[in-house]
Amino acid sequence: MKNLGLFLLIICTLSCTTVKTTQKKLNSGSYDTAIEDALKKLRPNKSKKSSQPYVFLLQEAYEKAQKRDADKARQLEISTSYPQLQSLYGVYAQMDRRQKKIEPILPLVNLQTGKSVPFSQKDYFPQLQQSLSRWSTALQAASSQTLQQPSAPKDNYRVLYDAYIDLSQVQAWTTAEQSIANELQFRGTNFVRASVENATEQILPKALENQLLDIPTGAHQNRWAVFHQKPQEEVPYTYAVRLQFEAIDISPERIQEQVFESEKEVEDGTTILKDEDGNQVKDSLGNAIEVPRYKTVRSVFYQSLQQKSLLVRASLVLESEDSKEVLTRLPLETQWVFEHRFGTYKGDRRALRKNWSRLVALKQIPFPSNEEMLLQAADQIKGEYLALLRRLPL
Repeated sequence: MKNLGLFLLIICTLSCTTVKTTQKKLNSGSYDTAIEDALKKLRPNKSKKSSQPYVFLLQEAYEKAQKRDADKARQLEISTSYPQLQSLYGVYAQMDRRQKKIEPILPLVNLQTGKSVPFSQKDYFPQLQQSLSRWSTALQAASSQTLQQPSAPKDNYRVLYDAYIDLSQVQAWTTAEQSIANELQFRGTNFVRASVENATEQILPKALENQLLDIPTGAHQNRWAVFHQKPQEEVPYTYAVRLQFEAIDISPERIQEQVFESEKEVEDGTTILKDEDGNQVKDSLGNAIEVPRYKTVRSVFYQSLQQKSLLVRASLVLESEDSKEVLTRLPLETQWVFEHRFGTYKGDRRALRKNWSRLVALKQIPFPSNEEMLLQAADQIKGEYLALLRRLPL
């Protein structure tokens, strides 16, 4: 009985604490959070006596939230600017979502009076449609006005384009809106001419140049930066970016050899086990006992290492397309090394270590040409190149 009483006390305490927590949220103006808390308690069984406090908490939080948003909507209704009309649509959408959220739990009953607890309800469709239409119209007007200014700052186009993206989340663009959005995106973009310059004595493979100039979409952290490998006449370029190869150092082909000697005790047949007197030792069946015989084997291992290295030094140069002024210069340096090991031996193969045996199975291979070295290092060069691109102040 003591345990049962303690359990009921704990349950009662937790219940009271939860009610007080929800009440505090309501009192602090966190109406939607309070609504969520109340709904979680009411959904399992809204008719329980212990759920009754949440009925009234839900009613109060809901009515206060709807009133606060209705007051905000009245203030925004007189506006003609697209950002505020977007906010107006958002307020009506929030009120509509809040109403739909409580609808499944209704009706709720006051257990003392037996009557339904009143919740104000309204059809928000007309307000949503009207505010959406006003938002779209105001956005088109602001966009048309900005597009008539050829020298408007790029940020102006970008803000308007982002507003069109917001609009597309609630309704599909019309043909006119699509056209305006495309033009805003075009004017807000920093188009960048990309090129590769070879100032070294080495021949740069065309495949490497093409790979470096194949800059993927989103290569820069600024989504408004677009790189073009082949300049287009109708595109107004803001910047030019150039990867300038300054030095390509390729080492001579080298083969280094190391010599290792080794010996090992290996099994070499069997011998008859004899005692101290020279007599054969036999098992319980009278058979002579044989034991392994060992001998020492030796070998000389010759390990060969083929090496050829490549060192590339370059600079990533950012220029203003209009003034040709160098705005940024970032160094790029990368190294790639060709290595191949193989081995030969003299003596008894059984004396070789395991890793030597693997190398013995390999043979000398042709060294890569200078062009092949550059192509094999292409992915590494491209990775560092893209990392530098992301750092450009575009």
